[in-house]
Parts: sequence; structure tokens; C-alpha cells
Amino acid sequence: MYLWWTSRKWNLFSNLPGDWEDQEAVPAAAGVAAVPFAAGLRTVFLQEFKQDNFTLIQEAKLRQRVQGEEEDAASYYYDILHLCHAVNPNMSQ
Repeated sequence: MYLWWTSRKWNLFSNLPGDWEDQEAVPAAAGVAAVPFAAGLRTVFLQEFKQDNFTLIQEAKLRQRVQGEEEDAASYYYDILHLCHAVNPNMSQ
């Protein structure tokens, strides 16, 4: 993995998870113990280096977003969905 400056120092001096993806929580079942949620490296990294006002910036982009004259509807639609997800990941489609 190639990291530079602050991200490299963060990587060298942090106790980071070994897996890239999150491990989802699994409730206990008959004869099977529960597995707690564990954040993967991707989630930890993105949370560490996200701008403090990231949500406000994305919300401003969402409010100002208009479809361009040469932009197709599908591209505009998916861009709006992406911005909505950036503002609130729990928002339904």
C-alpha cells in the first residue's frame, strides 16, 4: 500500500485492522455465538481523513445540483443518488 505524508504516518503509528472491508455483525443463533461488528481498514481510513464539514459540503452540492443541457437523465439521477448517500448513508432510494 502506498501512502504519503500524514496518511503514511497515521498508518505507521496506528493499530489498524487487518481486513479492508467491514465485518458485519451476526446475531446469535441456535448453537452459534454472535459476531460483533468490526470496522475494516477502509472505514477507519475514510473516517480518519474525512473533512470535518464533509456532510455540509455534500449537502450544498446537492442543493445546487441541476441537470446540464447535454447531460443524460440517468447520469444526473445517479449523481443525485450519490450525493444523497454522501449526505445521509441511511437515506432510502
